[in-house]
Amino acid sequence: HGQLLHAFARDLAGLNLKSMHKRLLIDPHGRVRILFDMASCLFLLYDVVGLPVILAWDVDISGALWHLALFTDLFWVVDLILNFFTGYFHSGVLIMDSVS
Repeated sequence: HGQLLHAFARDLAGLNLKSMHKRLLIDPHGRVRILFDMASCLFLLYDVVGLPVILAWDVDISGALWHLALFTDLFWVVDLILNFFTGYFHSGVLIMDSVS
């Protein structure tokens, strides 16, 4: 176990985490981000219309509706995480550096 741990620590020390994180950054005007934002509009529509109906009339959440609710929740978690890896604009300049 000691040799394995030492090798892992050596490999981890050799990684340039800043460089790796920079490659993972998403362009806010890129295709992936735009498609994800379009999907978020659909999920937001479900949250704005569907959730009040479910809560007001005590609709049983089962089957396809349960899967939709679960998928919607997971989508918002992924969206939150994705925002940490998306570039942003500051004073009209695109910032693609997570440290700035």
